[in-house]
Amino acid sequence: MATTGSALEQQAATYEQYLRDNWDRMPAWEQEQAQQYFAWKGANPRALTEPPPMLARPAHDQGLHWSVKAGYICAVAAFLLSPLIFAPLAILLGIYNIARGRYVHSIAHVFLAVAGTILAIVLSAIMLDWLQVLQHQLVELQSQQR
Repeated sequence: MATTGSALEQQAATYEQYLRDNWDRMPAWEQEQAQQYFAWKGANPRALTEPPPMLARPAHDQGLHWSVKAGYICAVAAFLLSPLIFAPLAILLGIYNIARGRYVHSIAHVFLAVAGTILAIVLSAIMLDWLQVLQHQLVELQSQQR
């Protein structure tokens, strides 16, 4: 939500009126804070009338960063290849991206890595059980042929 210059001026005027009305009752730390405010306002007279300039996003943060791409690749590889190797990498990249402010991608990395690991373990258990049943049936067929 953007605050216009007039709204900032109104907030400043309200704050200054509060300071004038309550100066004698304020603790020392609040008086010091008010003095710092007035010093800042004196040094920046147009700060409350002009909106701050828009900060440009760095070019490297536009689009998907390498760590975001690598996190998704590791999360998918945790399911397809090896959960023991790629799930921790995806989680580490998620933590790295949290530190860089890419929260949505970070949550997706961690969720996909954990979900892929659980799914891979469940599917592996099902496949091992299925292979064991097939092996048991194969042994029975071989014993019947003899």
